[in-house]
Amino acid sequence: MTYGPGPGGPPNGGWQLPPPPGPGGPGMPPPGGPGMPPPPPGFGPGGHPLGEPPASIGSAVAALIANVVGILLCWPLGIVGVVLAIIGLATASSSPGSARKCTLAAWIAFGVGLLISFAMILYWVLAAS
Repeated sequence: MTYGPGPGGPPNGGWQLPPPPGPGGPGMPPPGGPGMPPPPPGFGPGGHPLGEPPASIGSAVAALIANVVGILLCWPLGIVGVVLAIIGLATASSSPGSARKCTLAAWIAFGVGLLISFAMILYWVLAAS
């Protein structure tokens, strides 16, 4: 009967030193590197979430002001533009894509109201002469 390591076993009767601690200290995994798992789906490098960038509220505020002026000038589409601009402002942080669409629709309502106003002024000028 023999005691001790078999062929290819550790020397000194089966006892060996533990591996040295990683750079993060004892018990801490080594930082980054090729052995790290990939980030979960929906997250980019460094664990930052991917997705749409936040919407700028500057355009929505400008659309709101322009459409309020449109209401003061008696443009019926100004009301639609104000509602769409408010929706764009309210959803800017939670849903950037829909905020951009509502703001664009508010600007379109303002532009159509402006064109109708110019057409009506042109009609009145031509009808008066």
